[in-house]
Amino acid sequence: MRDPAPPVTDDDVVSALRLAGSVFAEDEARVIRSAVRDRSGDLDRLVARRCAGEPLELVVGHAELAGVRVAVRPGVFVPRRRSERLVHRVATRLGQLATHPPVVVDLGCGSGALLVAVLDLVGSPCTAYAIDPSLVAVDCARENLAATGATVIEGSGLDSLPAGARGSVDVIMANLPYVPTAAIPMLPREARLYEPWSTLDGGPDGLVPLAAALAGAAVWLRPDGHYVGELHESQVEAATQLADRLGFDCVAAVDPDDGTAVIDLVTA
Repeated sequence: MRDPAPPVTDDDVVSALRLAGSVFAEDEARVIRSAVRDRSGDLDRLVARRCAGEPLELVVGHAELAGVRVAVRPGVFVPRRRSERLVHRVATRLGQLATHPPVVVDLGCGSGALLVAVLDLVGSPCTAYAIDPSLVAVDCARENLAATGATVIEGSGLDSLPAGARGSVDVIMANLPYVPTAAIPMLPREARLYEPWSTLDGGPDGLVPLAAALAGAAVWLRPDGHYVGELHESQVEAATQLADRLGFDCVAAVDPDDGTAVIDLVTA
């Protein structure tokens, strides 16, 4: 994206965004307008940031996922609309449990957006934990999850959970990094320049974080508990083989439009 002259009118905003490469210039202009508090000052600054290539969500300070709005900050992974399929899968699993308040863990929670959306969809009490190794992400998640009663933990894995949660978790939800290291330079500029490498890098095959999570997941899950995660369709076969070696059955649903896969694992 290149930086055109500062906009003045609504038409100028749309033209500036379109010239900078935005495919959805009219929609983005409306989002930016809604975020402007000082029409004479902030507008030009926000449009200039977007035209420079900064993700729209970071420019306006929020993102929307599955009907809920969450705060996002620089240094935190920006939630993608494709993750709504993961959210709905987890909410469905939790909604099938009627005998006890379900326990759900968002591993690698980032902004907490996925857990906020899941709890909103479930609509009934849950015991919820969100875990992330980044203090910036933890602070953001605590802001977004403040009204839900979820416990947000700064930690690098499931062992960060309180000992009392061992063997009681119904669903582990995880949108962990799954981009193969060599593919990161080919990602869109927005991701490469404005999101932490650690939120993208899944190791040589993209499955290193998944393998680490599954290695200890069974200890925390109930006997009929589920691990639900997101991958690319090209990784499903390898992920299924990994799950089988670690004692899980794997069911995958692939979106044909963008190739995103939701994997649902249960102890075999």
